[in-house]
Amino acid sequence: MRAKKTSIYTIGKELGVSPATVSRALSHHPAVSADVRARVQAAAAKCQFKPRVVSNRVLNLCALVQQYDGHPLDFSAFLSLELEGVAQYCRHENLEMSLYSAHIQELNHCDLVRELRRRGADGAIVIRANDQTEYLAQLEDQHFPYLCLMTGNGRSAERLLGVDDERLACAAVEHLIGLGHRRIGMLNNAPFALHGRRRMEGYRKALAAHGLAVDETVILTADSEVHHGDLDFGSQSVDVLWEREPRLTAVFASSEETARGVLFRLYQRGIAVPGRMSVVGFDDYPGTAYTCPPLTTVRVPYLEIGYEGARQVHRMCRKLGMLLPEKVMKNLAGGLVVRESTGPAAPVKAVRKGGGMRLGEKIQS
Repeated sequence: MRAKKTSIYTIGKELGVSPATVSRALSHHPAVSADVRARVQAAAAKCQFKPRVVSNRVLNLCALVQQYDGHPLDFSAFLSLELEGVAQYCRHENLEMSLYSAHIQELNHCDLVRELRRRGADGAIVIRANDQTEYLAQLEDQHFPYLCLMTGNGRSAERLLGVDDERLACAAVEHLIGLGHRRIGMLNNAPFALHGRRRMEGYRKALAAHGLAVDETVILTADSEVHHGDLDFGSQSVDVLWEREPRLTAVFASSEETARGVLFRLYQRGIAVPGRMSVVGFDDYPGTAYTCPPLTTVRVPYLEIGYEGARQVHRMCRKLGMLLPEKVMKNLAGGLVVRESTGPAAPVKAVRKGGGMRLGEKIQS
């Protein structure tokens, strides 16, 4: 006798569920639980069964923005640029774009694939993932197309699209060293995030490569209980650095907002930039070239990363692998943009605290 052809009816009979449930599970319908969905998909894969799909529905890419304590859904410059990049791609390809934002605890403990399907999403561009992000494993286990932008959980490197933070930070500090700076402070606005740690490593690596000792007293990290955002962190840090090391001639800040806070406080104290102090930031948001003085900074192509992230997830939705040509990777690499906030190191002399001269006053020739 001829063997029965595999269908939703034969799979349903084998698993003890209705043909409708099999159909919904294979189409990732949110009404089907994760357990049943996994069983149906495993049975279908075993007999190489693929349902015929006839649909005119427009594909939907979801920007999944993770919230966590101290970082709610604030439309900061980097987030706005990444979302605009995703939106541009969706416009160019006539796709739908959706936005889903929730606290990390909610995302880690829900049936996320089911929730994304309920919202009509076919793929996810994940923004603000960190070390505590556990839900990525669920997306992988259920073969839901996704890609992280800029930061991940450190366990899915192949699903992360961003820049080489360590290399870029190293280049920024080497720029200062090349200008003669030997006492360089470091302000880390995200010490517990992967990108913050990598930027710190870049700072240390550059100093070590030039035989310069790392002075831990001029490495400051942000504290959400003390600082009200990165601008405040940068501003408050100037006084601390000046007190600890009056011979400091440069500051490397791991974010643009922190660097702007530094410029503000230096201006208040009447400290010339770059005549007495050089400042380098990290991000290069729109408008950075118009700070006073224009800020030397590391450019991170957030808009382009958002656009390319959406393109890669769209490929995954069509069962295609990631494809990042060399030209695209070069465009996403980022780099140092030298402006007027950095200059040659000024000769300074140590001044005893409480003396008549301002700390770190420039030597008069």
